[in-house]
Amino acid sequence: MNTYEHPMESEILDLEKIKTEQEIRFGNSCPQCKTGTLDYDGCLNLICHHCGYVSSGSFT
Repeated sequence: MNTYEHPMESEILDLEKIKTEQEIRFGNSCPQCKTGTLDYDGCLNLICHHCGYVSSGSFT
């Protein structure tokens, strides 16, 4: 049986892996310093108290 593999399949899988490793969520480690933990500030920004990294975004 001949199976077809898309020429970009390995690159797509690599991008998906990177995407899931770099998700910026409450409680995850900081993407900048890798030491601190992300927490919300009073304006619902995710911040790292260790290095000062700020990720602002909005949701409804």
